[in-house]
Amino acid sequence: MNCTYTIGVNTIFAVCLWLFQITVLMAQNEVDETVIEEPVSAGESDEIRIKEIVDGKRFDPVIFRLSKGISQYKDIFVTPITWSEDFHDKDMEVIYQLSAKVRLFDMNLYFAYSQKSFWQAFNSSDSSPLRETNYNPELFYRIPPGSGLLLDNLGLDAGVEHESNGRSLPLSRSWKRAYITPFYMRENDLFYIKAWHRFSEDVKNSPLDPVGDDNPDIQDYYGYAEFHYVRLSRHMQRFHMMLRGNHNTNKGAASVTYDIPSGSKDMYYRFSLWNGYGESLVNYNRSITRIGIGVSFYR
Repeated sequence: MNCTYTIGVNTIFAVCLWLFQITVLMAQNEVDETVIEEPVSAGESDEIRIKEIVDGKRFDPVIFRLSKGISQYKDIFVTPITWSEDFHDKDMEVIYQLSAKVRLFDMNLYFAYSQKSFWQAFNSSDSSPLRETNYNPELFYRIPPGSGLLLDNLGLDAGVEHESNGRSLPLSRSWKRAYITPFYMRENDLFYIKAWHRFSEDVKNSPLDPVGDDNPDIQDYYGYAEFHYVRLSRHMQRFHMMLRGNHNTNKGAASVTYDIPSGSKDMYYRFSLWNGYGESLVNYNRSITRIGIGVSFYR
């Protein structure tokens, strides 16, 4: 295994453990009784809480993605302060992501669209370019917890998605995949695994051939699945960890985000840490370590 990758992943794990311990301690701290949103009452069952979330009667930032109509999908955030050995000084990047979904045909079928951009806002000598933008439309069906089709705390997403960066060769990147995402919710914890199958594309005759696969080895770096764990403390601090990798190539990625209430209901201070491959499509085969400070937004 690559030594730099091993050290980076071990660092991520250490930070994950540290932040998780802080979250648990704060959740157990009974001194500060200030709670921004309605807490879960001790005698309230998960079944009742899940049903109210699914019916749109309760807000829960851990699983708000069960909401109906037009709603947030993935995180919406702006990270204006980032640092990476690969992107610093005038190349320091502002990273932001927009994401939404809409319910179709009055059923649990959703169309979603996410867009993540890497903006070199401080690089005035090159006109502050948007170095990379990844576009990600998808269609999926959701079986929410409490539906009666699965166990009360279990849910499932199944869908197809396309992701590309809309650039010309040789920097064009894209892929299509079908995925299944079982998720498990317990009080203020959410666990889910996203597993996928990539749709094959024709082999290029040359790297500049417009027809064919732009990135045939992408799964060497992304693997075939990723694991997520999300925890929401009683004081609305949110911890989110992602792990993925390909054990055959010893390549993958790990990330941690930690959100702290800002005093505004819809805005949170955000700390992020990334290590590994696939932070963006254009750099899918390049290992990057990056830290960031910014804000995230929830509905």
